Amino acid sequence: MMITERGNQFYIGGEWQEHTDATSLPVVDPASERVIGHIAAGEANHVDLAVAAARKAFPAFSQSSVPERLELLGRVYALLNERAELFAEALVMEMGAAISFARASQVPFAAEHIRVQMEVLENYRFVTVDGRTATA
Repeated sequence: MMITERGNQFYIGGEWQEHTDATSLPVVDPASERVIGHIAAGEANHVDLAVAAARKAFPAFSQSSVPERLELLGRVYALLNERAELFAEALVMEMGAAISFARASQVPFAAEHIRVQMEVLENYRFVTVDGRTATA
């Protein structure tokens, strides 16, 4: 398995953007010391682009409904579970985790964090009414 090459790309504003000014860092498999891919190291200008994209997206996303957000989280949860073995393999190659630990703990715990956030979102009281006072 090879890590996808993203040596000069950042995911900003919903798409992969190539930035020739980005420093490319090797991803080294600690077991073999083999370079298995490259990732881009962001600078302040890349952070500025990401922040600008987030600010642009915020007005629409902030108005999304709880069901829409649950659907989004549910999709992330399903994809993480569907690709659990790929994530486990990536953890082994990127950081040297034991495959049994990656499979039994790291990936399932990541999925569990998402599931818990869905549960919290489903049950969260955005407005609390106490007599004639509403607190949001």
